[in-house]
Amino acid sequence: MKTYAKYLLLAMLVCVPTWIEPAAGQTASAPTASRPERWRQRRLFPVRWVRVPDSLPDGVRHETFHSKAMNCDVGYCIATPPGYADGQTRYPVLYLLHGLGGNELTYRKHLERLHEAMANGQIPPLIAVAVNGGSATMYCDSVDGTILPDTMIIRELIPHIDSQYRTISSRQGRIIEGFSMGGFGALKFAFKYPELFCAVVGGAPALLEWDRVTSERHAEMASRMYANDREAFESEHPRTWLKKNADKIRGKLRIRIMIGDQDGLKAYNDAFRKLMDELEIPYEYEVVEGVGHSSGRVYAKLGTDGLRFHAAVLEHAREVNQK
Repeated sequence: MKTYAKYLLLAMLVCVPTWIEPAAGQTASAPTASRPERWRQRRLFPVRWVRVPDSLPDGVRHETFHSKAMNCDVGYCIATPPGYADGQTRYPVLYLLHGLGGNELTYRKHLERLHEAMANGQIPPLIAVAVNGGSATMYCDSVDGTILPDTMIIRELIPHIDSQYRTISSRQGRIIEGFSMGGFGALKFAFKYPELFCAVVGGAPALLEWDRVTSERHAEMASRMYANDREAFESEHPRTWLKKNADKIRGKLRIRIMIGDQDGLKAYNDAFRKLMDELEIPYEYEVVEGVGHSSGRVYAKLGTDGLRFHAAVLEHAREVNQK
């Protein structure tokens, strides 16, 4: 299991968001324009639900499925265990949610290394799925009902994966994880639908307050996703669902949050930690010294200690499946 954790660390180093906001005291490199300027120039809407790759690493496939809710195809990348096609074994599923500005291709190198590790016998076999959740959706359904990543992932993608692949199709066989916006989404899904997941990992989750969402940088998202309605945003915040489903979460869902001490989102995460304490909900909370909003540096600093969580969850999934 130590070997598994070590290799999974290497895989996670590639999971860096498409755009990273520098933390206080850090200087962002800018070969052409400043990052805030490039951010303003980005087109986050309309959402492109399929990003066809020019190429993919060995062991990784790009697939699509049709979302009836949005009447469009949605892309995802998937890695299955070596020898999967010739066997009958069922496997746990790790769902990966990208950050703001990302898409289903964000995790393709991560998936490649997971596949290689499985082929070498360095990690237990699993199915890993990285879905396109929309570039700036916060994994919430839009107020006008046209952009529906919540509905798509929970009511369409998960049933699709369970029907098309040999999964452990119970909560004991599902882990959800994400970084930044993906961390917000992972926590929201795990707390809103605790019957679907056994564990959640939030990497520097973007647990923003409404004033941050309505800032210039995120104004388009506030308008397009929430119709500039604070109550619409608050209704889907992870803390809202944590409070509502505390009794279903407490002692039944494994929770881990990691964040750098120089991350601009740390204050939001510290406040969230206090809420979990007040609700007496067990969790793991790791602050990584000398790190800003960077998934690669967070995982590199944590080393194998930060990955024992994954190993224990997957071991439990296998034990449940064998009963």
